[in-house]
Amino acid sequence: MRAAVMLLIIGAPSLTPQSFDPYEAILRLRAQSGVPAQVALAQAYYLVRQYRLFEKTLAQVIAADPSNPAAHFLLGRYQDSVLNDFPAAEASFRKVLAREPTHREAHYYLGNALEAQGRMDEARTHYRKSQPLPLARNGLARLALAADDASAALAADPPDPKLRGRILLRLRRFPEAITALRAAAAADSTDASVHYQIYRAHTQLNQQAEAAAALAVFQRLSAIYGSQ
Repeated sequence: MRAAVMLLIIGAPSLTPQSFDPYEAILRLRAQSGVPAQVALAQAYYLVRQYRLFEKTLAQVIAADPSNPAAHFLLGRYQDSVLNDFPAAEASFRKVLAREPTHREAHYYLGNALEAQGRMDEARTHYRKSQPLPLARNGLARLALAADDASAALAADPPDPKLRGRILLRLRRFPEAITALRAAAAADSTDASVHYQIYRAHTQLNQQAEAAAALAVFQRLSAIYGSQ
């Protein structure tokens, strides 16, 4: 049952396929019954991108326990991160909060769904309610940057290095931007857009060789993965 316990920490930022073996968890959880085990199984399917099995398992959970907050949280994460259906995700996270009003992760992801719909004031309210989650600082920084207040965005102290790099670029703090963006590139080797931002920063510093190298990486990754 250890895998099930780990999986049921819904929304934990450290809960990734690297922190445990989801395939082993799936094998164990398939043999178990009960709503908690089925929620855990659905999350394991989600993490390994077996979305049809995820949908089927989660539908069974919700049919058995229609107000289960963990199930609706998982459904909301699927709706926002895979389907980009932000109104549906909003509805799912509101169902979580109806049962668990202090669920910080649900507040954050509800804020994210509202932000995606352009409802910035509502999003800010839920980002604030999600504090002290580190993700809350990312959300508040994005809202400040969208309002063209890069200083306030930096003051929010976002932990996302790509976002921090974008803010520092806006503030024309190019060496610091390059440092942050290189950290973002190290965290995600497939993100072409980070290298384009690095190219921009080196260009502003008149570092032509470094700019050309960053542009070459951007073009190569864009050809493989597209620009994100």
